Amino acid sequence: MEKWEIRPAPTRFDPRRHLLLLQGDKKEVARLVKTFGALCGRPASVQDPAGYNISIPLHNLTQASLGRVKEFLEKMGPSAPAGTPRMEPEPAPVEPPPTIPEPMRPNASPEGPQDSTSAGVLIPIDSRLNFDSLRVGPFNRFAHAAATSVVGSPGAMYNPLFLHGPPGVGKTHMLHAIGIGLGQPLDPQAVVLTSACLLSRVAGPAGGRPKELAALIGKAQALLVDDIHLLSITDQNKPALDKIFGHFFGKNLQVVFTSIYPPKALSALEEALKISFGRGWSVDLKVPGVSAQEDIIQGFLDRHSFQLPSDSIKVFQDKLGGHFGEIRKWLTRFVALAAATQAPRPEDLIAPLFDLGLAEGNQELPSKAQLAAAQNEPLPQGGGVKLAWLLPKGQDEMGPWLAQRLHESALKFGLKVSYHTVLCDVYDSEQPFGAPFEIAEKCRQAGAQAALIMGPAGESSLAAKEVEFSHAVGHVLESFGVRPGWIPHRGTMSLSNFLRLHLDFMSRPLL
Repeated sequence: MEKWEIRPAPTRFDPRRHLLLLQGDKKEVARLVKTFGALCGRPASVQDPAGYNISIPLHNLTQASLGRVKEFLEKMGPSAPAGTPRMEPEPAPVEPPPTIPEPMRPNASPEGPQDSTSAGVLIPIDSRLNFDSLRVGPFNRFAHAAATSVVGSPGAMYNPLFLHGPPGVGKTHMLHAIGIGLGQPLDPQAVVLTSACLLSRVAGPAGGRPKELAALIGKAQALLVDDIHLLSITDQNKPALDKIFGHFFGKNLQVVFTSIYPPKALSALEEALKISFGRGWSVDLKVPGVSAQEDIIQGFLDRHSFQLPSDSIKVFQDKLGGHFGEIRKWLTRFVALAAATQAPRPEDLIAPLFDLGLAEGNQELPSKAQLAAAQNEPLPQGGGVKLAWLLPKGQDEMGPWLAQRLHESALKFGLKVSYHTVLCDVYDSEQPFGAPFEIAEKCRQAGAQAALIMGPAGESSLAAKEVEFSHAVGHVLESFGVRPGWIPHRGTMSLSNFLRLHLDFMSRPLL
């Protein structure tokens, strides 16, 4: 590295943002980003009067972080001498009106498409989700210790490592951190990070690339599978799944699973695959305490250059109540709403986002007259995001009502969004295991970018397990590259519920 310089470059959402300018090559940039992944934004080529050729945003830079970065850079090359010509400070970016970009497919990466041998099964490892950015406390200390041991001695004592706990406790973060760590003693290309939903689909004949999948697995030395409880085993994909798991367990290669359920609840899956989830080490992650939750929320926001006062974070926690497992979804919505409205005080948006107000009379369901009046409301056509509508069987009349409310909510909240209906269909709410994949396959065949799913009616056998069902549907749809939007059967009277649908469709999940 010839020289470097760090300049303040604050934005409205990140007042501690800085810009690192350097004159160097891509290898030096790669070292820097790998070391300070959670701090670094995307590198960009620049033309600066001082001769710098690369700029890297440094997000939420504290004095301690600044000191560590400077110490690292000083070992790589000299800083710029005083009086070096400078370009004007980078202006704070102005966020454009919200749009709904093409959904990010499982193999899509900010740096470009993956190698063809990825066979549609790899999830790109996010360098921000490392052990340094992971909050460790009593709620996950044992899991953290086991994860670091796996990195230090892959395939040894903790094999397989089974991490389980409710949504939102950091299982996916820890899985990515393990992937980053294993990429150091092993060849990074030999670490397979995937999800059970992707494996279920790609291992079957419809996956389309069995030879590439076999080649990928054949040279892999570690397998990391998110949400193993969502693995769907069929007669078509079982032979390939047997080969995949046989490769790793037969050679004692490192395997890590995550699940919302403990191994004892997945005995049928163990029997079908002829493997034991609990033969290595099983450890649960618990919901963090209040103070740790505040740090985790701030960490989410820091990674996306967004700031909230401490008292506003406490308000956010209060609004979440006992549903901390949904934190990622709510933070994604909040950031999307702030960008969409350009609110000068984003903290003022917390209350409207969580408002569950009903129509007059505290109605939970539309009346027959309201349903009849909505029949003249056509489903969205023309340009916009390709949207699929999935309703439980017997609830077909709710389609026009949903379309009307979706339109009304966009007008009320001033959102410039548009949709184009590519599918309006029903799903069988009496099939709790098959319904998520049934919904996702219908959306895939229709070429949908997003899907609006109405929850099962109260008399359905799935109604009592709506939380688990919506979680499964969301994860399966995301593995197909479709953005899910869920609305409870008794939640269609609230325009705030439809606001959240728009936000779910217009933004990618925060990690």
